[in-house]
Amino acid sequence: MTIPQKLNHHSSILTVLNLKASWHNIQKVFKFPIVKILFPYACLLNLSFWLFYYLMPMYLNKQFKHYTFAYSLQELMIAIAAFICGLIMTKFSDYFLQHAYWYTIYLVLQAVGIVFMSLLFMIITNEFIKLMILIIAWLFYGIFNFLSSLIFITKVQQQVDNRHLGITFGIIFSIFSALGPISAALSGFIKQPNSQTVFGIGSLMLIVALVMLFDKRVAKLISFN
Repeated sequence: MTIPQKLNHHSSILTVLNLKASWHNIQKVFKFPIVKILFPYACLLNLSFWLFYYLMPMYLNKQFKHYTFAYSLQELMIAIAAFICGLIMTKFSDYFLQHAYWYTIYLVLQAVGIVFMSLLFMIITNEFIKLMILIIAWLFYGIFNFLSSLIFITKVQQQVDNRHLGITFGIIFSIFSALGPISAALSGFIKQPNSQTVFGIGSLMLIVALVMLFDKRVAKLISFN
């Protein structure tokens, strides 16, 4: 065997070993109940949200002929919501974590904002009123998304062994980040998004959140300290 052949052989062995190690780590992470039970729900919610999010530029461009800054305003509302929540958390973080059982209610409320926005856009034609609805809906979403994310991350920290915490968050966020491009690809099949389409995607988020609300396993996990 020549030197290049030996190098290729060793490289192949290392690749196989790395794949086995990665698969072993993934299996280990998904044995934790908090990940095993909540993660599939979280994936569905994230996939739905990113699909919704990627359709927003085209959708809002159709909805607002006079307020062409509507999409930028949406982004601003999400940032303002995060800022407001950050200020609130400096004083009341312990309170919200002590009431972590509201987690699924926050998920329902964040979906309600999106569903009602698209529903109202179907029946309201006044652009200024629709702009106010847009502001309220995205503030609503941003605030409750911040709170639900805070509880999710805190509960993972509490229920996963410290030795595996880094790899757990690494795998979770790697998969979450992969959902964005998948949603972007799916959004390409929707050429002309309308309120019915957006309502359907928002309704999927709401249905997932409602299933979680009545899933006793989720309630048990979130109540665990």
